[in-house]
Amino acid sequence: IRIYPNPAGNMIRIDIQPSDHQVDRISVTNAARQVLFEQRIKEGSVIESVDISDFPAGVYFVKTISKDHVSVFRFQKI
Repeated sequence: IRIYPNPAGNMIRIDIQPSDHQVDRISVTNAARQVLFEQRIKEGSVIESVDISDFPAGVYFVKTISKDHVSVFRFQKI
C-alpha cells in the first residue's frame, strides 16, 4: 500500500497493490485518533482518492483494514 503525495496538499491517493491483503475499509485519523474520514472499499479497487482540503496542516494516519490485517500509514498535510 502506498500513500502519496507525502507531504500532501488537498488530496491523497491510496494505492492498493494486488499483492496486498484485500482491504475492506480505510480511515483517516488525526494525531488525537479522531476519525475524520472512513470509507468501505469496493472489491478490486486499486486506487482511492481522499479529499483532505478541509483538514488543517499536521500529521495524519491512514488505517487500512482487511479481514485479518490492519496497517497504519503516516502522512503530513501542508
